[in-house]
Amino acid sequence: MENNKVTKTKAASIAALSLLSLVIMVLGAYYIVHSTKNGITIKVINASVPGSVFGLLVLYLGFKYWISVRKLRTEVYKPSSRFSIKNFSRKGK
Repeated sequence: MENNKVTKTKAASIAALSLLSLVIMVLGAYYIVHSTKNGITIKVINASVPGSVFGLLVLYLGFKYWISVRKLRTEVYKPSSRFSIKNFSRKGK
């Protein structure tokens, strides 16, 4: 019974991270459309950069995060994966 609980917890965590990455991608795509439609520019130093470039960056980062979550999912769902505090220690000391 305990193992089934851990599996549900893992699945819920991965689903939440996947949903978050999809929301980031949707917001990036929305900002691309919004800034293109309304002519939004962002002032960077002394140059005006189109807002769609910022939206493209957000879309890219959301996609990269989604790929990372997919890789994490394959690692977490392995039967041999266990939590250990040693995973957080610095290596090379």
